[in-house]
Formats: sequence, C-alpha cells, structure tokens
Amino acid sequence: MIIKKIDDLLPNTLNPWLSLAPIIFYLYNFMIHYLIRRFIEGRTYEFSLIDTITGLLLAYAMTMPRKLTNNSWGSLIYQTLQNGIGKL
Repeated sequence: MIIKKIDDLLPNTLNPWLSLAPIIFYLYNFMIHYLIRRFIEGRTYEFSLIDTITGLLLAYAMTMPRKLTNNSWGSLIYQTLQNGIGKL
C-alpha cells in the first residue's frame, strides 16, 4: 500500500490526523488523473476548490482506517463502496 510506504519514509507525528501521507497520496492521485485526462483522453481539466477539498477528504477517508486501527479492511470496504456507488 502506498500510504504505508510513505509513512515508513516520513517520520511519524504524535497525532495521526497531522500525517503527510494522505496529502502526498492526494497529490499523487491527482497527478495520475490529470495526466490521463489531459494527455490520453485529450480533455481539459477544470480546477475547482470543491473538487480539491473533496479529493483531500476522500484521501483522508481512505488512509485513516489503517492508521487508526492498524488494518486495511476499513480502507478496502470504503474503496469498494465508493467504486460501487460511483458506478450507479
């Protein structure tokens, strides 16, 4: 998992909510989606504050279950529900 590797590289803070791993994961995820939309699909990408905040909140929602419970099942269930609801 990418978050675990980022946490291993960066020093841990006392408060898991102040970790840099979700922010770095969000930036990585954003760049992958931006590059696919821009260069492969040929679409323009419109930036908005709501999309940025929502994406960052989703990154925290994906990474915090593992950090708080020391297992990844919460993140896996969250991603499955997010993908399932997104396909409806």
